[in-house]
Amino acid sequence: MYIALLILLLLPAFVMIRRGLARHGAGLLAGGFFWAAVVGFFFLFLDFWGEKLWFDALGYTSRFWTVIIAKVFFVFAGAILSAGMVWLMAGRSTSFAPVFSLAALFMG
Repeated sequence: MYIALLILLLLPAFVMIRRGLARHGAGLLAGGFFWAAVVGFFFLFLDFWGEKLWFDALGYTSRFWTVIIAKVFFVFAGAILSAGMVWLMAGRSTSFAPVFSLAALFMG
């Protein structure tokens, strides 16, 4: 039923995007992408809320928030680490070339 509701709610977005591409209509295209984003956030919220209710029912509310905070922390840490690596490779490409060649040798 979950998948059927997802498909049913994404169908208007698909139709709007397809018509917007065929008619070169920016409004239909933007509306389709907006609707798809709304549906996506709705289902992300449903997943979050279902997990919260499940942890509450088991009496592990603090564990739920620990997991959520850890996931958020690791996403931000990964984003910062990735941005730092891109900055080093793009901005300092000539001065750090030997370091990158060693890293490439060990990473494959």
